[in-house]
Amino acid sequence: MTTTKLATPLPQSPNPNIPQRQATIPEHDVWVSASAGSGKTKVLTDRVLRLLLPDPAGRWGGAAPHKILCITFTKAAAALMALRVQNKLGEWAVMNEVKLTAELTKLLDTPPSEDVIKAARKLFSTVLDTTGGMSIMTIHAFCQSTLGRFAIEAGVTPGFTVLEESRANDILRHIVDHLITEVEQNKNPAIKNAFTRIATYMDLDSLRDTLLSMMSKAREITEFMKVNLSVETQLLKELDYKPNFTPQLNKDHLLHIARIFTDKGGAKEKGYGQAIADWLALNAEDQLLKLDMLQNAFLTKSEKTPFKLTKAVADNHPEVDVMRNAALEQIDTYLDNLAIARQAEQTSDLLQIVDFCMSRYAARKKELNALDFNDLILKTRTLLESENMDWVQFKLDEGIDHILVDEAQDTNIHQWEIIRHLSDEFLSGQGDDTRLRSLFVVGDEKQSIFSFHGADPEAFNTMRDFFERRSTTAERHFKKIPLETSFRSALPVLQLVDAVFENRELAGRIGIPPTQNLVHFAYRNEAAGLVEVWEPEVIDKPDTRNQSIEWEIPPLSTNRQGQEGEVSTTSPLAGKIANTISGWLKNGEILAAENRKIEPRDILILVRTRTSFVPDLVRQLKLRGVPVSGIDRMKLTDQIAVLDCLALAKFARFPEDDLSLACLLRSPFIRLTEDQLMDCALGRAGTLWDSVQAKCDQNIVEWLRRAIIRSHTEKPFDFFDDMLNGVCPFDQTQSGWHAFASCLGADCIDPLDEFLSYCLSKEADGVFSLEELMMLLQASEIEIKRDTEDGDKDSLNQVRIMTVHASKGLEAPIVFLPDTMGVPSKGKIDALQWIKTKGNAPDTPLWAAKTGDGCAAYRTLKDATYDRTLSEHMRLLYVALTRPRDRLYVMGETATLNLKDHCWYLHIYNAFQKLPHTRVEHGLRYETTQTNGADKKEDVKPEIIKAPLPDWIFESVEDDRTQKLLTIQPSRMGIEDDRAKSPLDDQAANRFKRGTLTHKLFQILPDLPVAGRERAAQSFLARMGKELPEAVRAEIIDETLRILNDPVFADVFGEQSLAEVPVSGDLGDGRMISGQIDRLVIGHNKILIVDFKTNRPSPRDQNAIPEAYKNQLRVYKTAMLRIFPDREILCALLWTDQPLLMPVSI
Repeated sequence: MTTTKLATPLPQSPNPNIPQRQATIPEHDVWVSASAGSGKTKVLTDRVLRLLLPDPAGRWGGAAPHKILCITFTKAAAALMALRVQNKLGEWAVMNEVKLTAELTKLLDTPPSEDVIKAARKLFSTVLDTTGGMSIMTIHAFCQSTLGRFAIEAGVTPGFTVLEESRANDILRHIVDHLITEVEQNKNPAIKNAFTRIATYMDLDSLRDTLLSMMSKAREITEFMKVNLSVETQLLKELDYKPNFTPQLNKDHLLHIARIFTDKGGAKEKGYGQAIADWLALNAEDQLLKLDMLQNAFLTKSEKTPFKLTKAVADNHPEVDVMRNAALEQIDTYLDNLAIARQAEQTSDLLQIVDFCMSRYAARKKELNALDFNDLILKTRTLLESENMDWVQFKLDEGIDHILVDEAQDTNIHQWEIIRHLSDEFLSGQGDDTRLRSLFVVGDEKQSIFSFHGADPEAFNTMRDFFERRSTTAERHFKKIPLETSFRSALPVLQLVDAVFENRELAGRIGIPPTQNLVHFAYRNEAAGLVEVWEPEVIDKPDTRNQSIEWEIPPLSTNRQGQEGEVSTTSPLAGKIANTISGWLKNGEILAAENRKIEPRDILILVRTRTSFVPDLVRQLKLRGVPVSGIDRMKLTDQIAVLDCLALAKFARFPEDDLSLACLLRSPFIRLTEDQLMDCALGRAGTLWDSVQAKCDQNIVEWLRRAIIRSHTEKPFDFFDDMLNGVCPFDQTQSGWHAFASCLGADCIDPLDEFLSYCLSKEADGVFSLEELMMLLQASEIEIKRDTEDGDKDSLNQVRIMTVHASKGLEAPIVFLPDTMGVPSKGKIDALQWIKTKGNAPDTPLWAAKTGDGCAAYRTLKDATYDRTLSEHMRLLYVALTRPRDRLYVMGETATLNLKDHCWYLHIYNAFQKLPHTRVEHGLRYETTQTNGADKKEDVKPEIIKAPLPDWIFESVEDDRTQKLLTIQPSRMGIEDDRAKSPLDDQAANRFKRGTLTHKLFQILPDLPVAGRERAAQSFLARMGKELPEAVRAEIIDETLRILNDPVFADVFGEQSLAEVPVSGDLGDGRMISGQIDRLVIGHNKILIVDFKTNRPSPRDQNAIPEAYKNQLRVYKTAMLRIFPDREILCALLWTDQPLLMPVSI
């Protein structure tokens, strides 16, 4: 049946080229609000291209590539942006004159001059020749670069490394676990009391998770504790705690209420009356302790609001309601006062523990000379805000003419402050007028969905107003440009989006002002489009009442086929989606907008959260032969196939581990039955391994013995790769892979692939033993983030499944939304809330161990936070609805048709009623047909020519993994000749530390002004060499400065020299080099290799030089000859104690 209501057509689309072109004008500061699919990336690319080109009117030359700073949200976005610019410049370099002129005319909105055309052709090589390439990077990469340039000024150690998120979490988890152990062993009395009180409210796992989550608020907590020596006192003051308050309850009024309830009330009121009487019978002390007993006599059990009085009581005794409300007011005030005191103590205790953990975390990072991602942002902000650092600002300003910010709605307040400082100079109106400088920001408040990273949609508007004021005051041109034409979605999809957000409440939640409506213009308004809303899939909740608690042994293998060949499924909706997609692919369903058959890569399935529905859907698709990419994130240690592999490794390294061996015997590798395992395990005299060797099949025993032998010599990846690719006891003809797939199903292959990839990546980090790998996996929850490619022709031809958050920036011809019934849980709102304070004082933290412990102010804060969460929930809906190009399918599973108020399905279904729709098999459909053939594409496939495989493909290849090149580290040559030093020899202990610090000073001091070198050296050694005696530090500074200030060594540290030059490669004689040359001086015909030596005393002539030092230089010289065969290579040692530059003949 078709409804009679007609859809409101979208307004006539304006020319989208006009706002896009306005946004790229180089001399304007521009703030772009770009709706989904409106060509944001193209505008950003065009803006960069116009900045690189000279002005057609000759008012300015093109910007230098390194002076354009483009900040993106992700590394993938940065890479894509750089690739687009590079590709376009490459096309310009070889494009014919007519086409290039046409492209530049379209870009510049005016015909280009000859100079502009010549400049456009040269840009490709200009960008290639730019050191480091164009500055298109994430904000974290920019901060890392800035801190590297100004390490001393920022108070960080030169050469610092950046901790990946997983590594930082591992360190934090270790610190918290170590603290728990210390408290249990009475080794940390300073925080024992606080820890003990907190531990009475929550278990250790919850406490560990709480502490880890609060570390992300390190800066805010530190700022608060700096100005508040007593956290508890400040909270009591902030929350208006009344120290001596007692409730003033009129006992006569309470007795009167009890009598009325008992004599004239209904059945419930009689019970409440008796409860009041029982409370009045208590002594004064017990009455205060059991005040909640009196409170419950006035309130409903569920909503905790005053219950409705019966008509007899309400009409004849209206004073009862007045008396009850007066009593409740006193009770609420007293209980809230107790809650304030309790929360103040809990918050104080927790902050004390967090502060302790943060200090240890900071110390650990210092030991590792590492910064985490938060440090990069906060230390860069601190550097830019520091007094007496004007020259840092000057140097940064000198290298940046144009700032472009992508995905601005996801920028947090600290990142905004960095951008503000970077743009201060040219927005002040006092800078160099001869330089063209600009600010460009693009984002969409409607798509701000990363609050867990600190993103705040309000900050998007606040900073827009701030930059507009600054630009206008400086008499610059500031333009606010909306991009509202969608180049992505077909008309039905956009009509549904606008219909959903016609609801004023929903529109307000995504940032639409009350006086405006959300409007999308469809560029593809003649393309075929389709939207379907399926009927809700009602699932039965299992009735666990009177359920047997007896455990049944699970079947050895899973029967995945029903009685009549139907594929069984845990989720009916997963089966329905899989059947639909499988039917399309088998029947050759046509994608009308492109006039071709639907392919797996065209389909994107989006979920709100990763629930059990996702692996079930993956399984159903694979069972129907549909290629699917799998889950976009997975925890390795949650995957049973990975756990089986770990059981193999644990047994191989510790054969006496009976539990691991038992798990291995039942795993797909071997598959002993339960009875066979019991026969080996029960009544054994020794270990389970002894029993297996005596009772099990020799194929099993020999396979296990080979695993033990391999575990002693192979790296983790090689070990698991060999065991999976080789035959196993269960599968003697194929492989371990086949054994796993036949037992656990095809969906176990993805986790095993990711597990092997993880093993390989850890080898790059220096994890070469199975023990180390197992410790890493046991100590932390390793979550694998998988690449989410866009579904273009070059991507894998698979159905993609991911969260809506992960899909940000992606699109697909067909999108399924199966997870539309849920709403955010109030129970997951962060327990740490912040009280906004006036002026410049830091906000006040407030925490409760349990929701019921919160005072009224705390509950108000949480309600406000939940309201913001609901707004983000609706912005997430906007992102989900705007991913499809042509088709959108909406569905969901629910236990009841009484849907929750804020669930997506309800809003979509209600909006769908405004569109013309037809009832189809699964639900409702709104569809438009293709009215213009411009988008159609012929389904032409290249001819596949089958050629016979060459004979060599079938020949065996010798395993050459043992034939490895010998890798030489020149800096370690001769170390085997070092004799062990006495642990009491202080000079020996300081020897290597002294050399390391001296090398570092020689690296960083030559780039500093001469006048500031001594102060910089003192500052550096005070931090990094504080364990050295003061006299030794003074000697190091004296030696270093004597050499740097001596004209004899001017060439060694001059402009033609390079510091700490990494060298790696093949020496041509079967050896590889991996080393670092202290100083390399490159001349036109000669190259000088200089190696620093801090030996004391140093040799006086070449004959006394240790042979190991000569061997080291000899290897460096060999490497340099292979790189520079036409130049003379000279070698020298610089002895720091004399000082003396000693030529060495090699």
